Order: sequence, then structure tokens, then C-alpha cells
Amino acid sequence: MEISKRLEWIASYVQPGERVADIGTDHGYIPIYLAQNNISPKVIAMDINFGPLEKAKNNMEAYHQEDKVEVRLSNGLMTLDEGEVDCVIICGMGGRLIDQILRESKDKLHTYKRWIISPHKDIEVVRKTLLELGLAIIDEDMIYEDGHYYTLIIAITDTKEVAYLPYSPNENPLYFVYGKCLVTKKHPLLMEQLEMKNTRDTQLIAILKEKGIINRIAELEHDIAIRKKVIKWMQ
Repeated sequence: MEISKRLEWIASYVQPGERVADIGTDHGYIPIYLAQNNISPKVIAMDINFGPLEKAKNNMEAYHQEDKVEVRLSNGLMTLDEGEVDCVIICGMGGRLIDQILRESKDKLHTYKRWIISPHKDIEVVRKTLLELGLAIIDEDMIYEDGHYYTLIIAITDTKEVAYLPYSPNENPLYFVYGKCLVTKKHPLLMEQLEMKNTRDTQLIAILKEKGIINRIAELEHDIAIRKKVIKWMQ
């Protein structure tokens, strides 16, 4: 099956042979893709709502993957057994909801090896939560699709064989907001996003000044200054 560039990008971070649980699977496209391409020997498509699961089941039947992918009703990780999979995917939802999902199952998080997480917003919340719960972020990536910038976080449980961990407990707060891995590797899409936001806010400041609306200008100028600081780090 053909899936969107973003979903294929997410799936590309699954290592061949990993057992995978896709939390909030929606239409089940990633599980179907992983099964169809023989990337994962076991895939569980999980969602809290019956509607998306029915759509996922229909799609699996349409692509003849119903015997390879298990569909499971679940509030987050609640019905996922300890150590049942190697990799957990949580994508397509807000950072605060992801934070809630992780905290509600914090006692079994360390029974899974890898995490592929892509929040739509409040990304800094997820980065801080992962660190607080003892999961180590080892990489981050970005993609642009249909007018939106998406960020991906890769985290692991066992850090024994990892020589370097990007984040530390006393990390500069800006790295949690913008992504230390992204800043360090000078990711072009992060640079593009920051410059786009600065251009947008500069134009908005000009409009607010013309209209005599000054209560938001200081906040916008502060945001621009912070982004310029991050851009300078990347140059």
C-alpha cells in the first residue's frame, strides 16, 4: 500500500524484526505498511475508540493483512502487556496527551526497548517527560508535509551501549523547546521553521503597531529574540 510521506518516514525508524505497537493507530496505515513490507513480525494496532479500530480492520482486510496485524481496543498502553513488543509508536496526537499516556503506564515503560514519538504540539512537554521517566532521547528528526512541520523523537530504555546521550537533567530549557538533537545537527527544516515564524511575527508586529495594539508586541519580540538565538547556535 502507498502511505503518506510522513507515515512512511515514521515507519522508516522501525528496525527490521522489531515487534511493534502503534498507539492511536487511527486507520491502521503504519501497522499495515510494517506487516506488508515484512518489517515487523508482530504488529498491534491500538486505539481508544471503536470507530478508528473498525476503519483499521477494514483497511487490513482490504490489503490482506488481517492475519498479520492484531487490532486491540486500548486506552494508551493499558492493554499492552509488559515486554509484549520491542518498539512503541505514539504519533498523531498532542504532547500533553502523550505525557498522560506515558505517565499512566510508567511502571511498565522500561519493558519496551524503543520509542518512536511524534507530537503535533507541546513537544517540549514530551521531551521533559521522557527524561523524567528514565527514557533516553537519542535522536530527533523533522519532515515537512502539506504545510506542516512534524518532529519525531527516538527514545530508548537501555542506554548501556550508547556512548553519548544528548539530554541531561540540567539541560538548557531552550533545547527542550527546539530539540537539542535538531539544533546540534543543524537540521535545515528547524532553521526554515524558525525563520518562517520570525518573518510571520515581524509582519504581525507591524500590523499591531499600525492598529495601536501594543499588548502583544513585547511577547512577540521576545519570541523572535529567542528564535534568533537558536538560529545563531545553528549557524
